Amino acid sequence: MDYKTIVVHLDSGRHCVQRIAVAAQLAQDFGAHLVGLYAAVPRQLPSAIGAEGAPELTEEWRRLYRERASDAAQLFRTETGRAGLAGTEVRIAENNPAGALALSALYADLAIVGQRDPEEDPAVLGLPGDFVESVMEDSGRPLLVLPYAGSFLQLGRRILIAWNASRTAARAVRDALPFLRRADNVTVLAVNPERTGNHGEQPGADIALFLARHGVNVEAAASRTRDIEP
Repeated sequence: MDYKTIVVHLDSGRHCVQRIAVAAQLAQDFGAHLVGLYAAVPRQLPSAIGAEGAPELTEEWRRLYRERASDAAQLFRTETGRAGLAGTEVRIAENNPAGALALSALYADLAIVGQRDPEEDPAVLGLPGDFVESVMEDSGRPLLVLPYAGSFLQLGRRILIAWNASRTAARAVRDALPFLRRADNVTVLAVNPERTGNHGEQPGADIALFLARHGVNVEAAASRTRDIEP
């Protein structure tokens, strides 16, 4: 399995350009078709404002939405063009941004979003506060969440898998195989394995063997601590 369709969320935030750059690099690495989706909610009039002047203000806010969508789309085209990508497309969705991205993710191998930046107001970006969580729950597809802090010149060279021998963890590992196969090294870590899951005699060994058969450079490790509840 490889990622052959990738969708990246576009917005008017300051981290959008880095998100596009990461998505473009991954699309190149995997030979994938890249979709840029601008999804936000145009601001609505506060209920305290009466009818007088409301149409003008509503139209002004919608004009701002269209401008932001156009700017994000142009940024996407510029950055993917600079990266030399040919297989790209832009989509613009209005209303229910999490639902729109989750829908596009249903028909993709990987969706890319940004972690919420505490210095940016999600309402100004036209996003709900639980945007990332909603996309994750509603799409059921692999989701790559880029941190708001740091730079990502190289992605996924050293990978740590938090393993608890659950169905959810097994599904996440399977979905991440394209990343795992290209990583320099992968560590499967089981924390307090005696408290959860069916780990077997050596925690992490079975999933490590599964990954090794897929060509992953992997090792298994276990740790015990009193600071983490099962």
